[in-house]
Amino acid sequence: MSARAMFSMAEIDGAALLDSYSFSDLDPFIEEFATTADLDRVDATLESIARTLGGDARPDPPERCVPALRALFALRRKTTKQEPFGMEMAAVRWAAQGPTLNAAEWRAAVEAQRHRLMTTETRRVVATPFKWADPACIPQRSWLYGRHLIRGEISATLAPGGIGKTSLAVVEALAMATGLPLLGHQPPGPLRVFLWNGEEPVEELGRRMAAAMKHFGISPEMVGDRLFIDNGHTMPLILAEEGRDGTRVHAPLIHELIGELRRREVDVFLVDPVISTHNLSENENNGIQKLATAWKAVAVGANVAVGLAHHTRKLGGRDATTEDSRGADALIAKVRDGRVLNVMSEADAAKLGVLGRDRLSYFWTGGPGGKSNMSARTGQKEWFRLVSIDLGNGGAGGPGDSVGVVTSWRAPNVADDIEPERLVKLGAVMGERAWRAAPQAAKAPDWIGAAVATAFDLRGAEGWERKAKALVAELERRGVITLRTVVGPKRRSMPIFVFTGVSGDEGAG
Repeated sequence: MSARAMFSMAEIDGAALLDSYSFSDLDPFIEEFATTADLDRVDATLESIARTLGGDARPDPPERCVPALRALFALRRKTTKQEPFGMEMAAVRWAAQGPTLNAAEWRAAVEAQRHRLMTTETRRVVATPFKWADPACIPQRSWLYGRHLIRGEISATLAPGGIGKTSLAVVEALAMATGLPLLGHQPPGPLRVFLWNGEEPVEELGRRMAAAMKHFGISPEMVGDRLFIDNGHTMPLILAEEGRDGTRVHAPLIHELIGELRRREVDVFLVDPVISTHNLSENENNGIQKLATAWKAVAVGANVAVGLAHHTRKLGGRDATTEDSRGADALIAKVRDGRVLNVMSEADAAKLGVLGRDRLSYFWTGGPGGKSNMSARTGQKEWFRLVSIDLGNGGAGGPGDSVGVVTSWRAPNVADDIEPERLVKLGAVMGERAWRAAPQAAKAPDWIGAAVATAFDLRGAEGWERKAKALVAELERRGVITLRTVVGPKRRSMPIFVFTGVSGDEGAG
């Protein structure tokens, strides 16, 4: 009977066949056949199965070997999507030859095949069993700066143009190289930092770093040999570009970069901006995904934290989130932490007592718009302020270059200005009068803000109305002043404030 004729036989009870045969020697080969997607390996496995069946210590005639093979294929081959009918035929031919070696020789052949096919070195997909470890013994994540930069991972800083992300990178690099909390985050110690900027000339980067060192009082000795600065003009880093055959990733350059980071023992590699490291279409997810994977390979291969600066799309005046990353979203999907820089809004300026003309010097990160895979998001804003530093390089006493330096800024808390003696003075100013609460009454002499401004000596200062409004809200929250409704001159309801009094704690001197 031919092999093809055998496959047209009536359906075999595969379960009964498996119960009646001893296939303990075949299990490794069955698993190999059922889980591999490599056709060459499937071919070799099927031949091994057929040889083993034909060489069993109780050799069966070919007519029984064939249905046994079919039963094996039907019951065990459930995960592979390949259809190796031709290989089944080859296996049948092997089985039809019958045993040509004695039992001991066949068992030796089985063991040899088992070693060749089933060792983890030859398998491309091997699941690792979970092993419980005492949580107290698990190594901590290697955070290098706040909860933003972590060793072996890539992070991203997103911002519209001109907010201050380059100035922020300069000061953060200086903080990590010195081990000082210049912006409030304490690095784990002095780190070795490589700052690469794809757009700024080396001279301008030098000005920015000199201005930061001057402002924070950092000497060259405090930095030592731990800081490296290069730019894209003198050292281009194009990791990926578009070619006729699709995206081309420059593996030799990536390997050279990893080697240099290792040689210099760099801890943190800051890239500003990431667009300077590729010649791809920003909107093409496949190419950007390969670029992000390349940066991940750098982070892992050099065991560094990689920080990528990236632009946002045009926002139309609203606050940015990571969803506003310019181009394809594959880059942000790859990073472990993504933070967004936003300039101070007019509403925040009014609430925080910052003059409208100065608000563009303030920006924040945090809030609900970021991405964090390895730490909880608090939703709180972390504020920064750009201050102008004169380098003193003007000569002949003239003004030198003015360079912006990022500093940490804490939003003022109106509660800090509420001293007990101020409350006593407020009570004297308000007396038994009713003070108007409506915002449109801000210019009226009986507006509650006017009474507060007098008690807290705010009159004459630019923007005093904003601070007075903030103080009114805090005083109402404390119960020092109380909002009531009275009937106005035109028999309309009118909200007013009255002085309620000072508690014992607040009035104690």
